[in-house]
This record gives sequence, C-alpha cells and structure tokens, in this order.
Amino acid sequence: MNTPLSLLSLSFCLSLSLCESRAGLSTHSLTHSLTHSLTHSLTLSSSLVLSLSLSYRERQNERKGGVSE
Repeated sequence: MNTPLSLLSLSFCLSLSLCESRAGLSTHSLTHSLTHSLTHSLTLSSSLVLSLSLSYRERQNERKGGVSE
C-alpha cells in the first residue's frame, strides 16, 4: 500500500518548495517547518491506515453474518 508513503513524500516536497520560496529563511525555522510538516503527514497517514483497517474489519464481520469476535 503506497498511499501513506506518497502522502509523506508529497508533504515533504511541498514543505521544501514553500521554504525555498521564502527568502532568508534561517536553518532553525527550516528544520521546524520540515518537522511540523512530517509530523502532520505521519498523523494523517496513521489515521488513514486506522480507518482503512477498521472498515476492513467491519466488512469481514458483515461477511461472517455480523458475529463479533
């Protein structure tokens, strides 16, 4: 499954281009911006994975006739 990884790389590229477009950005704020962006995309990826696994389990339970484990 490539969705979380592509979200991560897209977010990384966006933050890099955003940082490059601002003139005179210090190393500290560059690092802070990248860290914030990566943290946000990791959070987004984990929620995506969580919701996908939950919907998968719901489908599995429906196939079993609604019997919960």
